[in-house]
Amino acid sequence: MKKTDRRDDFFRAAPGGITRRDFLWTSALAAIGGRFPTGYRFAREEEKERVAGRVRKGEMTYRRLGRTGLMISEIGLGGSPPPSEPVFLKAIEMGVNYVDTSSSYSGGNSERLIGRIIKGRRDRIHVATKFHFYGGWRDTRDDLIREAEGSLSRLATDYLDILLLHDAVSADVVESEEVLGAFEKLKKDGKIRFAGVSCHRDIVGVVTPAIRSGRYDMITVAYNSYSGAEWEEYEGAGDHRNISGVGKVLALAREKDVGVVAMKTMAGGPGQNLAAFRREGVSLPQAKLKWVLRNDAVSAIITEMFTFDILEENLAASGKTLSDAEKESLRRHVEATGRDVCRMCGGCLPACPSRIAIPDILRSLMYHRDYGKSGPARSAYRKIPAPNRGAGCTGCGTCERACPYGVRIGPQLRMAERWLA
Repeated sequence: MKKTDRRDDFFRAAPGGITRRDFLWTSALAAIGGRFPTGYRFAREEEKERVAGRVRKGEMTYRRLGRTGLMISEIGLGGSPPPSEPVFLKAIEMGVNYVDTSSSYSGGNSERLIGRIIKGRRDRIHVATKFHFYGGWRDTRDDLIREAEGSLSRLATDYLDILLLHDAVSADVVESEEVLGAFEKLKKDGKIRFAGVSCHRDIVGVVTPAIRSGRYDMITVAYNSYSGAEWEEYEGAGDHRNISGVGKVLALAREKDVGVVAMKTMAGGPGQNLAAFRREGVSLPQAKLKWVLRNDAVSAIITEMFTFDILEENLAASGKTLSDAEKESLRRHVEATGRDVCRMCGGCLPACPSRIAIPDILRSLMYHRDYGKSGPARSAYRKIPAPNRGAGCTGCGTCERACPYGVRIGPQLRMAERWLA
């Protein structure tokens, strides 16, 4: 396969087809405080947006992914699994230029499908995929490199824009010399451009050292309308606070110029009876996306858009502000359903005498109940060691007393064991 200059790929994939000459010229202007000449391809009103790391092109807003410099669509495609080819191509046509997948999604078939779809369109899409490290004796630098090379083969590309360490569970994992060595070798060989980490639990404990290390260019973390302190001003808001610490992690990422991609943005989905919280003229899914995108530390969100209707509804949130009516609908929704949604902070884990994998179990349950992804939910649940599943819960209630959000953990553990085991 013919090798390409990675710098050319960046410029071709940038919104509007920016060339290297354009980029160098605009960078020079920005450096000296100059303005774009009249009639220059970038309109004057875009100058401030670009300097601020944000550009509007058509109906899509693009944000700078931290120090990577990549300008990615603020709404990207999730690949677990990816949509059908017609929906995927429509997404690209509507301005989406970021897709997230993993070597583990659908047994590698997610990457294969994406590889077929982007063939001949590689310069229009930024591809992020993941490899896995659990600290076992078989997890070596060379194993990780082989896993990444397998992704390259399935995606039918000679480079990855971003390779992430998938589902990191501890600071030891993100700081492992095996992991960092694999990233370093893959970058040196031109097979990946940037390194990232994804995390599903204990975001503060895992992602903070990753950011401070300076070895990771971006992070992917769970962040949604259940994460923040948005509802504190309302009487009776209960335990909906920024207790999980994800806000501080995002602020640190911004300070260190580390890009942030938000996942699990649709937490509290259809299984939570969204229609009951809909107000006239309000789309609750759009409101959820707008809430996340209000945070300037967030470069983009990834969401699974399987149909044309979902695609068009979600992309309509790009560049829009959260209205008072949407905010009120979200508040009511979070208030009513918050005790059934795990924030994945991991605060319950030290309290559990039975060492139940609570955040992992509740995440599996979320896939089944809220997202309708029963197959992946069962697969994820069955990967949890049997002693650490819901069946091992003694019902002592210490986890619920430790949870800063008052999540009803016990009933959901039993529900997961009944539905997923």
